[in-house]
Amino acid sequence: MALDWELGNPDRPRGHALLYFRGYGHPEKMCVTYIVVLPVQVDLMKYIPPFLSGQMAQMGATEFSAFAFPPAPEELKRGETPRHLAEIRDDDLLFGGEVNLSDVVDLLERVNGAVQEYAEAWHRFRERVPIAEESPEETAVDTVLYSLLGDRDKLNELAKLMSRIRYAAERGYAEALEEAEEGARKLGANLPGNYRVQELLTVARDPSAKGTRLAQLYLDRCYRLLEGDESAAERLEAEIRSVKATP
Repeated sequence: MALDWELGNPDRPRGHALLYFRGYGHPEKMCVTYIVVLPVQVDLMKYIPPFLSGQMAQMGATEFSAFAFPPAPEELKRGETPRHLAEIRDDDLLFGGEVNLSDVVDLLERVNGAVQEYAEAWHRFRERVPIAEESPEETAVDTVLYSLLGDRDKLNELAKLMSRIRYAAERGYAEALEEAEEGARKLGANLPGNYRVQELLTVARDPSAKGTRLAQLYLDRCYRLLEGDESAAERLEAEIRSVKATP
């Protein structure tokens, strides 16, 4: 369906809109619903009890990123106007045309079509907007903060980041993985080069049992170097080589 944008810009949708219809032959009667496009993808199957999962999958409800509520528009309270509501909430305002207000099936279909059209407009807009890069100022602040920590505190912070990296890698959370790795790289720049943080980062990304073992060995080696226990660090280095050589 072709939506009439009374407020907002179809090339720059806000992600939330008030959709209204007028009664056919009774333009003074209006019904409204509210459209939302979530900024994140949601997999509903994670929140559905197992005994309902098969039914929900058949219904195609694995994603829930855009919706309207109520599903069929409700009549607007007398004295209120869609424009006023949209303005005070800073919503987009969409007009869906004149309809038979008693034909619920037709209203449901029109709302579903409007949700799809509005969501597509939002996603087209989102694809055109580049992801903001971290500013040099933010990078400088992180670097200064890390430089103020003692080496043990830095290693403790690195261990926390390693846990986040492994968790994100195991579950395929690309954005969380990138964020944790960036923090670890900044932290590693403030640690001695013989700690070999970059090698630690490489094995931490590996979700296998071998990757887990190597990550722990590299981290233990860092702590032994911090304590000045060169012999223990050498034994760990030999074990690292042995594990790497294992298929």
